[in-house]
Formats: sequence, structure tokens, C-alpha cells
Amino acid sequence: MGRFPHGGYESELDIVAYQPIQNHLFHIEPSTDARSWEKREVFFRKKFDAGKKYIIEDILTWLPHNKTFD
Repeated sequence: MGRFPHGGYESELDIVAYQPIQNHLFHIEPSTDARSWEKREVFFRKKFDAGKKYIIEDILTWLPHNKTFD
């Protein structure tokens, strides 16, 4: 998701789900990463920030584009 004008993408997401009755959006990143917690936090923060930026625009395109989630 997050296609670059020159080709390629900013990131990829492992699992994205939307539960419409309760209006919940889920972004799950399973990992067997063995790096330190500090390094994992940096890595996963980047992925979750990209998810917030692109999930509605690139993946769940039928949801209102002004929708936000935490």
C-alpha cells in the first residue's frame, strides 16, 4: 500500500479486518522477530503509522475517506 510515483510501495500489511456492526478496524502484524524490543517498536510503529495513512484509501476503499481510527 502507499504506491510511490516512481514505483514500489511504502509498506505492506499482514492482516486487516473490518467489523462493520461495531465499526471496528483491526490491523494485525504477526511476527517471529528476534530483535530487541526497542528495535521492534521502531519497526512496528512505522508499519502501524503507514496502516493509519493508507488502509482506508488503498484497502477498505468503500469506507468513508474521512473515517479515522486509533
